[in-house]
Amino acid sequence: MRQTDFRRAIAQSLASLVIASAVLPVAASADPYANTIVLHGDISEDVLVITQTGSANRATLRIDNPEALVPADTWFGGAPFMAGLAPGRISQTGTANDLFFRVTGASNLFAASQTGFGNRISTTVHGTYNQAAIVQTGNHHTAVVNQTGSRNSVAISQVSW
Repeated sequence: MRQTDFRRAIAQSLASLVIASAVLPVAASADPYANTIVLHGDISEDVLVITQTGSANRATLRIDNPEALVPADTWFGGAPFMAGLAPGRISQTGTANDLFFRVTGASNLFAASQTGFGNRISTTVHGTYNQAAIVQTGNHHTAVVNQTGSRNSVAISQVSW
């Protein structure tokens, strides 16, 4: 996929998304009415679906390897499974939620859900077969996750009102 086509698909969405990567997905689509951006990998498998509703939400992704993320139909194991999120799904609802995600390596699973105001997630994954699932409901939560190596697993759930 050409970078201009990718950027055009993102520009069509009302969701704020920044991709800083030398490796672009095979295809991207955007639905401005649903505030959704979908990045597709090989064989039309969704590798990442980002949905944002509300205002001033921002998702910044840096994907350094085309094999860094696995298809979204793959499921979490262990503690991340208990978070109830599907890998490759990022949802932000509310106002001023911010997500930064950087991944290198291969075959990593990540999902996040933020609902409320002023929530922040910063995640960096270096390695292979790592899993992270983060749920933040309420206001002013911060979660920072750094995974290095192989087969690391984390699930975070923060709730307040």
